[in-house]
Amino acid sequence: MGTARRRRIETAIAEATVVPVTDRLITAVAELRAACRHVGHPLADRIHANDLWIAASAVHIAAALVTADSIFEGAPGLDLAQ
Repeated sequence: MGTARRRRIETAIAEATVVPVTDRLITAVAELRAACRHVGHPLADRIHANDLWIAASAVHIAAALVTADSIFEGAPGLDLAQ
């Protein structure tokens, strides 16, 4: 790996928000899954488990989720960036 590429990767990692998996995050995942199931949102489906974790992480840290994936639209309590 070239030096310039390594610096870009290290900068991106340093600027990233890392959300540690804690009991509170696991609770947020369970609560979001239940809320999605209640309103019939597809994030409650097992096939979207990874997306559910992404959404719950954003909800957990009160951050808007930047995405072009329509699966997140209408998820309860999830703020999508415009």
